[in-house]
Amino acid sequence: MRSALLIGISLMVFCFSLGAAELGELAAHAPFHDLMSFNPGIECTAAIALPKPATERKTTDASFYGLVAIQTVATVADMETTFRAIRHGAKEGNPIQRPFVERGRGPAYAFNFGMNALLDWMAYKQKKAGQSNWYFLPATTIGSHTIGAGLNLRF
Repeated sequence: MRSALLIGISLMVFCFSLGAAELGELAAHAPFHDLMSFNPGIECTAAIALPKPATERKTTDASFYGLVAIQTVATVADMETTFRAIRHGAKEGNPIQRPFVERGRGPAYAFNFGMNALLDWMAYKQKKAGQSNWYFLPATTIGSHTIGAGLNLRF
């Protein structure tokens, strides 16, 4: 964009300098008041090739879908290892998750995937707004579920 602007400005200066040169020649032969209404008749037209606007990047591209897929796998792994550990005598350590896990798989999955959907929607909005750290929320969820699944494997 800067180069197109510089080219445009330099073309304008060039065109005006041609007009000024002709005005200067006439100034030697004409009174001052005639210069104010003088039109040298110079038409300076140039085709400026402006750069194409940046193509709008898709918000839901492979990186977004990839993070959502990995997040889903990590959530399922955490939930299944949690229920496996509970069968072997463990208890849910997360106080936020505990009421849902105690009610069974349905409420636990509904809560977890509802939270994932909320975080994915927030990441989508961030990515659409052009924020560079849009991946932080899904990546954090992936990390927490992966750690949870790893800790559940002890049982």
